[in-house]
Amino acid sequence: MKYVLMLVLALFSASMAVEVPDSLVSADLRAKLDASAKVTNAKANAEVVRQYAGIGHEIGVAVNDAMSAITAQANQFANTEVGQMVKWIILYKILKGLVLGGVSIALTWIVILLMNIAMYIFYVRGKKDEKYGDNFRSDTTRGDLWITVMLLSFAIGIITTWITLACIT
Repeated sequence: MKYVLMLVLALFSASMAVEVPDSLVSADLRAKLDASAKVTNAKANAEVVRQYAGIGHEIGVAVNDAMSAITAQANQFANTEVGQMVKWIILYKILKGLVLGGVSIALTWIVILLMNIAMYIFYVRGKKDEKYGDNFRSDTTRGDLWITVMLLSFAIGIITTWITLACIT
């Protein structure tokens, strides 16, 4: 009977928590309790960090394996006939605007250059009109006309180039 009573008393005392007022706890005991709590918190934090590090490693391995598989599949696809065609289509889509813009700018300036050369040949260096005599058009007016047309065509070329560059980008 004595043992049963001790067992019941032990069960109750184990499950009860006792609070001690702060005024009754000595400074030495408080320092030891605080140090013990810090060690316990540090161990808990270390365990959490260990878990996150393990998860990070697992995620890194999974991503690396996935990227390796994707790279291998992409390389296999790129070596097929369909993959070669897809590469050319992508290249066309990327360079289409640049090439067409460059060609249109080049053609614009070639036309302007040819037009100015033709104007110079026909109006400045051309023979005088025999029907109206030498006084109808002087060399100065012919040169002025050529300079005017040249400046207008140059302005049109610059505007066209700006518009084309704006459409490309």
